[in-house]
Amino acid sequence: FPSQTVTGNFAKVIHGLNANQLTDQVIQRSKRMILDTLGVGLLGTSTEVCHKVAQYSKIYNSDLSSTIWGHLDFRLPPLYAAFVNGVAV
Repeated sequence: FPSQTVTGNFAKVIHGLNANQLTDQVIQRSKRMILDTLGVGLLGTSTEVCHKVAQYSKIYNSDLSSTIWGHLDFRLPPLYAAFVNGVAV
């Protein structure tokens, strides 16, 4: 069995990349995918499932907090903010 997970190995490769190792096509597609993710995520914040997950996540609190996309006044611990934003996407 490998000593690391697929995710861990993937993260190691990504961490070791330098921007000059990427082609212009990869950079442009990556920018488009990031923009697409943000657009879909912002639209997703208005869905019923996202609202339910956000309301459920309110039971958790922490000294650290992060915002939910599209709701600057709504803050959650970073792990739950990432979860809610991920559900929105």
